[in-house]
Amino acid sequence: FAPGFNDYAFISQFLDSKEAAFSRGDIGRLYWDKVKSLSRNVLFIKPRTLLMLDVAVPGKKDVDVTLLYHTKYLKDISASAQISKITKQGVTLNVIHLSPDSIVAKPVETPHYLNTLLKEKPLIKEGMLTLSAKTNGRPLIMANLLTTTNAGVIPDVTSEKGNGFVSGAASGKKFAYSTKPDSLFRVEDIETNALVMTWDNSYYFVAMATIFKKRGITLIESDIPLTFELKGNEIQYSCSSSGNLIIHVDTKPSSIIINGLRLKNLRYNKVGKTVSIQVSGGSGTIVIKDGGK
Repeated sequence: FAPGFNDYAFISQFLDSKEAAFSRGDIGRLYWDKVKSLSRNVLFIKPRTLLMLDVAVPGKKDVDVTLLYHTKYLKDISASAQISKITKQGVTLNVIHLSPDSIVAKPVETPHYLNTLLKEKPLIKEGMLTLSAKTNGRPLIMANLLTTTNAGVIPDVTSEKGNGFVSGAASGKKFAYSTKPDSLFRVEDIETNALVMTWDNSYYFVAMATIFKKRGITLIESDIPLTFELKGNEIQYSCSSSGNLIIHVDTKPSSIIINGLRLKNLRYNKVGKTVSIQVSGGSGTIVIKDGGK
């Protein structure tokens, strides 16, 4: 019970599915005197793309934020404002800098360990890639997309800026993320306040959202930040605490199954065509069965 006993990093949300996975790590407790919150959010768009969003909310003063990407040798690193690369044995890890525009990428030499000094001759410079940016009176979103290619091959990634968000595609897989946390943005026929998401015609994988609309219809609304995959009549979800979900349904369901158990008190709003469900913190699965099934 010493001071700082509970000041540790932790995973606040995690969800894994066939199409994608998401993890949110919160390390803000380690920087109480510097920032209000600091988190790393990673969307894994399977099979080979990582979209990393580092979110820093400044305290009373703006802060400098530097990300460190460690590798073995300094010579393997190529850095620029748009894309940095780490190349080994003919394969390149491409780190594409999507946000902010002011990001500064540098290869930085690191000291050798004593064991290296004793055993390796001649010595080869070791290093890491650093990415730096500064808050400007508002939350800073540092967005970097990681994917691999053969050396010299341009990664198949496109992106464009919208009003409060950035959208794009990596190897044909669509993604979008917010540049103004908690604010609504619209991409294609979707409107949401999600931090990040990926989707196609058969599923929607949405992270850290309280509202998700499609063609003007609110499909899911929550009173807590929710990470979920919506696929057919099934919803996989993850949340940090208990809360209430409002889910759109076209007709009154015959039953709702939550984590294998049938919901006893089904609350259906005939006018709004919604059901209301209480969920506890953690992860789970909701299956909505219509009247004919």
